[in-house]
Amino acid sequence: MELNVEGVLKALQNVLEPEIKKDIVNLGLVTNTVVKGAKISFTLYVNNPALHNKNRMRDACLFALERNFGEDIETDINVLPNPKNPDNIDSRKILPGVKHVIAVASGKGGVGKSTFADKSCFRLGTKWLQSWFVRCRYLWAFSSANDGSAARQTSTYSSRR
Repeated sequence: MELNVEGVLKALQNVLEPEIKKDIVNLGLVTNTVVKGAKISFTLYVNNPALHNKNRMRDACLFALERNFGEDIETDINVLPNPKNPDNIDSRKILPGVKHVIAVASGKGGVGKSTFADKSCFRLGTKWLQSWFVRCRYLWAFSSANDGSAARQTSTYSSRR
């Protein structure tokens, strides 16, 4: 493989973003790629800015480059946290395409959580916004045993538009 910008990007296509499981080049996480002689420099954006993740991604890029161009190359990889991009909501694993989530919760029953959530969902829907109302109940059901040792968790889910 020839040592140029296109060759570097092709080599980096073998590196997968660990959370999304897609290659970092097609996700647009590699920018400012420069090749001067045997020196390769680029900026890599990571979705998880933890230090161990940055080091893992840097090592994966270095391995892919050394595998394709040999160990005599010099690299300068600038790893930065990915700026939040509201247009990139479809690349998430959980709730792809959802921009906002509103949670209504209370530790006490009978305070109007479901009523408030239902009315809010209705109001958002009348403003031509797609909205969903999902009700999750998490409760402990106790059996009628006298010793109180038999308890089981139950949960119910219901949803509507």
